[in-house]
Amino acid sequence: MNAKQLNILDSELDKPVYRIVDYDRLVQVLKTGKNSFVRTFLWDDPFENLLTNSEFNKKRGYSISSMKYYTYAQCWSFSEENDLLWRTYSPNKESVRLKSTARKLIDSLINSPIVQRIETNPKRLFDNREEDEFWDEEITCFVGKVEYLTKSEMFNFFRTNYKENNIELYLKSLYIKRRPFRNEEELRIGVYHILALDDKILSISDNIFHYEINFNEVFEEIVFDPRISNEKFDGLKEVLKKLKFKNPILKSEIYEKPNISKILNS
Repeated sequence: MNAKQLNILDSELDKPVYRIVDYDRLVQVLKTGKNSFVRTFLWDDPFENLLTNSEFNKKRGYSISSMKYYTYAQCWSFSEENDLLWRTYSPNKESVRLKSTARKLIDSLINSPIVQRIETNPKRLFDNREEDEFWDEEITCFVGKVEYLTKSEMFNFFRTNYKENNIELYLKSLYIKRRPFRNEEELRIGVYHILALDDKILSISDNIFHYEINFNEVFEEIVFDPRISNEKFDGLKEVLKKLKFKNPILKSEIYEKPNISKILNS
């Protein structure tokens, strides 16, 4: 399987990307060996998922409004040290920043057992023997950079495309965001997992897509919030080591007071 790439060059797939997560969430990943994507309609920005909030023509038994139930994603950033991101995503001052690359992330997803199973042995979800039609489970992996637009540019995109009803357009819509968010320098990775279920059933089903991950291969390092105490950092670092994380575990130095004497004498 080849992942769909949106707004990203092959050369950018090997650039470092970062994600700040709650410490307890990281521990869960290390204990289970599974990474998780959430349904994209749960994102906070009200300007996202506008396509799924409108009425569209039916196609192949489902409408574009159903696509939000099939789409799961995770957000990363090309920004390494960012005060705003620390303060936004680490309110308890104990979160951690993971480091990886888009290539490592997407390769781990494509090669995961669940994606391989769907590729090689999809479930039969619909079978109309009278018309000799069938519909198997499907999955599409995607990765790309967010493009930051003005409001008018965003509205023009939706005005131009609102009558369309296809996965290509829908995925593209997930990679546009308003310019006030451009400091996030966002990369998004995810899956479009088709299940032929009624929208009412989909709406109450699990909002998470889990897949197995080799965290030592994918996560190059873990960096703790710069505001955590040294004592707590040392203790939590030992917990991660016991959970078999083998790569560097550091504490951010973004707020470290500079040594003026050393600077003047260097």
